[in-house]
Amino acid sequence: MFKRTFLILIIILTSCQKKHINSLKINIVNEITCLDPRKVRDLNSISVMKMLFEGLTRFSKEGNIELALAKDVKISKDLKKYIFHLKKSYWTDGQKLTSYDFAYSLKKALSPSFSSTMRYKLFIIKNAKKAFEKKVELEKIGIATPDPYTLIIELERPSPYFLELLTMPIFFPIAKHIDEKNKEWIENESIYVGNGPFKIKKWKHQNKLILVKNEKYWDNKKVKLKKIILFMVSQETELNMFEAGQLDWAGSPFSNLPLGALENLFKSKIFYKKPFLGTSFLRINVDWVKKFFPIKETQIIFRKILSNTINRESISKHILLNSQPPANSFLPPFTGILYHEKKIDKFLKIPKNMNIEIIYVHSDRNHLIAQEIQRAWEDNLKIKIILKPLESKIFFNKLYSSSYQIALGSWIADYNDPLNFLEVFKFKDNGTNNTCWENIKYINFLNLADQCIDLEKRKKFIIKAQEILLEEKPIIPLYYLNMCFLKRKNVKDVIISQLGYADFRWAYLEN
Repeated sequence: MFKRTFLILIIILTSCQKKHINSLKINIVNEITCLDPRKVRDLNSISVMKMLFEGLTRFSKEGNIELALAKDVKISKDLKKYIFHLKKSYWTDGQKLTSYDFAYSLKKALSPSFSSTMRYKLFIIKNAKKAFEKKVELEKIGIATPDPYTLIIELERPSPYFLELLTMPIFFPIAKHIDEKNKEWIENESIYVGNGPFKIKKWKHQNKLILVKNEKYWDNKKVKLKKIILFMVSQETELNMFEAGQLDWAGSPFSNLPLGALENLFKSKIFYKKPFLGTSFLRINVDWVKKFFPIKETQIIFRKILSNTINRESISKHILLNSQPPANSFLPPFTGILYHEKKIDKFLKIPKNMNIEIIYVHSDRNHLIAQEIQRAWEDNLKIKIILKPLESKIFFNKLYSSSYQIALGSWIADYNDPLNFLEVFKFKDNGTNNTCWENIKYINFLNLADQCIDLEKRKKFIIKAQEILLEEKPIIPLYYLNMCFLKRKNVKDVIISQLGYADFRWAYLEN
C-alpha cells in the first residue's frame, strides 16, 4: 500500500513539474505584423523573429556581440571585407543551412520587387544600394559564396558596428529551398521554416502563437524552455491574467502596463524599471503641411508651433506618472547629445479649413497621450484635432504609404550608435522615414559622421545633423523610453537588451 501511494505521489509531482517548469506565458497584445525576418520593423515582431531565426552573430548574456551561426570570422586590414565560416546547422525541416541561404536571402531583400522597410540597412554592403536602384546587377553586390560553408561580405566603407548590425532580422538567412517553391510559407504554420531556438507549433490568429523548442537548433542543449505561449489580449486583460497566475510576465518590452495601475505597481517587489535606447515622438507628413503652407519657412514655423504648444512635462508627470522622462531631443540621453528647443515668437495665421488627424496604434496609453496633444492644440491653436486609433498592421501600412497627417510612434535603436537614430530620416524613401522630409545638409553631416574615425569630430557632425532635424521639425520628440514590467520571481535568465529585445534562448522557470 505504501509503495503504491509513494508511486502515485511521484507521478503527480513529475506531471506538475512538466506542466509548469518548461512553459513560459507572455502577452504581445496584437497580432505579429509579419513573420518574414526581412520585413519586420516593430519591436514585438523583431523579438519573435529572434526566437524563430538566428544570424551570423548574436548578443551574449552579458550584452556583448558573439558569433552565432558563424564559426569564425576573418576581417581585412581595411575593415571592409568579412570572411565567415559557418557552423554545421539545420533548418527546422532537417535540411542543411548553407551560405547559399544567406546569399539568397540578402539578394532577394535587395530586389526592387521585394517590399521591405528595413532594406536600407543592407546598403552598407558593397553595391547594394546601386543594385536596388538597378544601376548594377544583383550579382555585383559584395556577397560571395565560394563553398556551402563560407560567406564573404564586402562593405562600401569600414563600419565599427557591422557585427552588431548582423544581429538584425534583415540579415538573417531564409530557407532557399522553401522560398523558391512557395512564397506563402511565412503565412502557413505547417510549412514555416526557421533556424532559431524555437519553432512554431500553432498559430491562432488574433488569439495566440505557440512556440516550442527547436531540437534541430545548433545550440539546443542550452535551450531550457520547452514551450513559449504568446497571447494576444489587451493590456488590462494581461494584468488580470498575470494576477491570476496565467502569465509569467506583464508589460515591457512586449506591451505597456495599464497607466491606471502603475502607481500601485511601483510598490510591488516584482516590478522592474529599466531604461533602453528609444524615443517616443510625433511624425509629421511634410507633404500634407505643404498643402496649407506653400512656403518652406512657414511650413517649418507651423511645425515648430505644434511642438511648442505640447507640454511634455505634463505628459511625463500626469499621464506616464514619471515612468518615462520628457524629451526635447530625438537622441536619447545615452548619447550625451542634447538639444534645447527655442520658443518661437512668430505669428502664423492658420487656415480655417485646417483639421489635423493623429493616428496611433490603439492602446490606452497612446490614447491618453493623443488626448493631451489634442487638448493642447485645440486650446492654443483653435484647430480641430481628430484622433484615430488603429490596429498595428493598419497603422504601419499608413506610415509606409505616407497616407496620414500626424502619427504617434517611437524609435528603438537597432544598434548602440547615435547614427542609428538619425539615419531613420536620412532619405525620404527610407522605409522608416515616412515623413516625406529630406535635407541635403543633413545627409552630408551623416555621411561625414559615418566616415569619421576621430570621435570628437564625429560627435560634432552628429550634433549638427540633429540640430537640422529638430530645427526643421519633421518630427516632435515627446519622451524617452523606459521598460516597466512585472516578472515572476521564478522566471530566470530572460535577457532584455538595451535595444529592447527579449531573448529567451537561455530562459527557464525555477520550480
